Amino acid sequence: MAGQQRGKGAQASTKKKILVISGLVLLLLLAAGGSALLLNLGTTGSGEPAATANAPQTPAQAIYLPLEPAFLTNYTVHGRMRYLQLSVTAMARDQVVIDTLQKHMPLVRNRIVMLLGGQEFETLQTAEGREQLQQAMLKAVQETIEQELGRPGVEQLLFTNYVMQ
Repeated sequence: MAGQQRGKGAQASTKKKILVISGLVLLLLLAAGGSALLLNLGTTGSGEPAATANAPQTPAQAIYLPLEPAFLTNYTVHGRMRYLQLSVTAMARDQVVIDTLQKHMPLVRNRIVMLLGGQEFETLQTAEGREQLQQAMLKAVQETIEQELGRPGVEQLLFTNYVMQ
């Protein structure tokens, strides 16, 4: 009889351990659920934290695409041949824009070559002339990308080499 009581005592002890462990697991699950609920209350409907929903977004990382080869344009100035060699790199923050730019590179290059050919050599020698050229080229590239993609996308055109002779 003493052996049966030990068996019942061992079973009761095992049942108590299972109940205690089950209770602890239940408490952990409730705590995790409560934490998730509290964290979720601090977000907007989009899943963004409420504190950062109205904060200004940091811009995406810049992606650069060199427009290669360099542009080379000849000019006749006072009977002498002169030329402009211009290396350009486009900057965007969306890979789709870069892919579109690469796909339509012949069209983009054509617009830039036509634009360069219509410039006055003397004007291009001044800082203001270079700045105006840069803005005109950017506008031409943005218009081309907007026709193909529905939005301009290219933020800047950087002159990485500018040689006039």
